[in-house]
Amino acid sequence: MADEKKYRLRLQELKALDNKHLQAQQQIELYKVQISRSFNKKVRKKIFKKDDLVLAVRRSMVKTHKTKEKLQPKWEGPFVAESVYSMEHTAS
Repeated sequence: MADEKKYRLRLQELKALDNKHLQAQQQIELYKVQISRSFNKKVRKKIFKKDDLVLAVRRSMVKTHKTKEKLQPKWEGPFVAESVYSMEHTAS
């Protein structure tokens, strides 16, 4: 009988632990939503049209000496947009 009581107690502890894990997971998901809202608060959607002037980001793939590019401009351009692609993506 003592063993059966121990098993029941252990099963109750595991169920309580599962509930705590579920609550923690829900808190993490809420936190991620809050952080993404805060981060994206000032992001504005910009729609480009053909023949608009655009700037391109200057980034080399491999930076060997950071000091060489320290005073270089971060943008190249302006360039004329020849074609425009839709960047629609859905949340999965």
